[in-house]
Amino acid sequence: MSAVASVVLCVALTSPTKAQSFEVADFLKWELSSQRSYIDANVGMASLIAGQNDKVQGLCIDDWFYGDTDVATSEVIEIMKRFKEHHPRAVILAVVEKHCGKIALR
Repeated sequence: MSAVASVVLCVALTSPTKAQSFEVADFLKWELSSQRSYIDANVGMASLIAGQNDKVQGLCIDDWFYGDTDVATSEVIEIMKRFKEHHPRAVILAVVEKHCGKIALR
């Protein structure tokens, strides 16, 4: 199960979507409520999948993001502004890993 979860995480957070040119620059044009929902969903998925491989890491993600969602979301958006040419999911994953370590691929 954890190997499958690792593959799903990598695909979900880093692979291109149908709109392969979707970048942070496009994402930042969305309404703030939509940005917040997208970030929340992606962090939640990262937490769920990370927790399958490493419960401590899953809890770390939950504590960081859901401990103060407004602060965490603002941080993600501010970092996105510096990496507008990347896919939003790649930036979200990088910020998650900044706080809780590289997500183990088992």
